[in-house]
Amino acid sequence: MNTLALMIIGLSSGMIASYSETVAGRGGIQREHSLFAVITFLSMISTFSLIIWGFMNLNWWIPIVAFLGISILQAFLMGRTRFIFFYAIAPILGLITIALASYIWFL
Repeated sequence: MNTLALMIIGLSSGMIASYSETVAGRGGIQREHSLFAVITFLSMISTFSLIIWGFMNLNWWIPIVAFLGISILQAFLMGRTRFIFFYAIAPILGLITIALASYIWFL
């Protein structure tokens, strides 16, 4: 698969997972197991690493456009009614982000 597509998929899953965990944390909602905190932390680092990889290996404007586009899409996607769904799958999205970032960096 194209590395640009993998970067966009990983970036979007990481941003959605990070946003849902951040909003839940502001509301005082915490995960019960500490493994979820480790997955969230590694997912955020992987999301940042995908942006850095994009600047290093693609044209400079592609990571910026991808970040802004995903941010706008995320604002429409993360409504009150769908927040619980995204919070429930946030660890899975985090694992997808970690896997894709590892694959792209060690490709």
